[in-house]
Amino acid sequence: MNNMMDFWRNEWDAVADMSEVTEVEETYLLRGSVTNDSDSVVYYKPEDGSYDEKNKIAPRSRKNLNVDGLATCLYKDKVYKVPGGTPYHPDVKVDKSGQVSFRFFNQWPANLYAKYKKNNNEKYEYGWMSLDKLDESWQALFDLAKDI
Repeated sequence: MNNMMDFWRNEWDAVADMSEVTEVEETYLLRGSVTNDSDSVVYYKPEDGSYDEKNKIAPRSRKNLNVDGLATCLYKDKVYKVPGGTPYHPDVKVDKSGQVSFRFFNQWPANLYAKYKKNNNEKYEYGWMSLDKLDESWQALFDLAKDI
């Protein structure tokens, strides 16, 4: 335990020693959100990968969650791969036409996301993709995209 001064009471309080903390699960660092400003439902694939037709965001609504991808009214044969692999999850916005944009900490992705991935020598593909660029775990999202 360490001591910390409580200036309101003018006393020292014992506080936990955080020097031994070595790992924090990334999902607790910053939860992202999805805002659907379109007039259509938006389906999503959560970061944990398990999903079905229940995973939807109603028109003109918002949910706080971490997503891996989205199917919107814009395309029937493509889904939007949301960037991941950082300690933070982006805020994603679907506009009225179904177009997707995202940002981290009020910064747009070209600056923050690309810099993070480049510094870690990682590939950073995101955006509208067809099934041939993704693995079979995305098939259900493509199936839902056809119904929007």
